[in-house]
Amino acid sequence: MSPDHNVDDVTELVFFDGYDSNDAAAATLAKVKTLDGCLRVYSGSDLSNDGSAIWFQEWKSYEHHAAFQRSEIYPSFIAGVPAFAKSVAKMAHVCLRPYPADSILRSPITELIILLRNSDSSAQQLEDGFKDLEGALASWQDAVAHAKGVCLEDDREHVFICGWKSKEGQETFRAKYSKIFEALQKFGDVKTKLYSLEC
Repeated sequence: MSPDHNVDDVTELVFFDGYDSNDAAAATLAKVKTLDGCLRVYSGSDLSNDGSAIWFQEWKSYEHHAAFQRSEIYPSFIAGVPAFAKSVAKMAHVCLRPYPADSILRSPITELIILLRNSDSSAQQLEDGFKDLEGALASWQDAVAHAKGVCLEDDREHVFICGWKSKEGQETFRAKYSKIFEALQKFGDVKTKLYSLEC
């Protein structure tokens, strides 16, 4: 599905495999931050130490990112990725709400949950499942804030992010409310990542 270029307040998720936080990565991040329409970039490696990493890039609109992809400098940008990563595993765009999600992305720990909804599950069913999660988070002391959205490329792919004061707080919450996550898994494939991000 081709995203609507007129959508504002878009967060791009760029997933890397074999990531190295070296000088080349720092130089590329610095360049991205100067691009027209790029508001902020948060980057960090997966805390499981599996070699993967993510960039959360906040854009004024999807069209601003699309314009960068059409620009003359984009091919050289892509060509420079091997200097700091084995590959770009995936890119996706989502309109997170509430927005901006800076309090989450600046938290000591950022949890990313991606759910690819089954064809026999409705968006409303999943929304109800997320409400249970949001209700539990609302009274959890270690939870900073949370936001959610649907990928513009595929409306079956749902994104939920949560900021945490500590990894221990996140783990304790997971253990206490395991049934909520078990219920979400009935709607589709659920993947969770933990990051410590820098802006």
